[in-house]
Amino acid sequence: MNTNVKQARTWRVGRRGFLGTLGAGGIAAAVGLFGRSEPAYGICVKNCCHLANCPNISYSACAASADYIWACTVEGGLICNCCEAAGYSKSAFTCSY
Repeated sequence: MNTNVKQARTWRVGRRGFLGTLGAGGIAAAVGLFGRSEPAYGICVKNCCHLANCPNISYSACAASADYIWACTVEGGLICNCCEAAGYSKSAFTCSY
């Protein structure tokens, strides 16, 4: 009876080791694939906001119907909020220190 218990424990440790290795390998693969981010390139660049179109509405109007809102920082501490709405046809941004 002790033999069966010992085998069950060995199987559990082996399974945990296998899953741990698989998990570590999966994380390493994900970092290799997605670890580096490239900057977004848009038609209109305003500070650090790369917009699909140059700003054509107020930021508050854009934010009210936004498809995408994101923030970025410019060297020196300038923080910008960027917005795109209506399928990229409307864009806006605002920046402050």
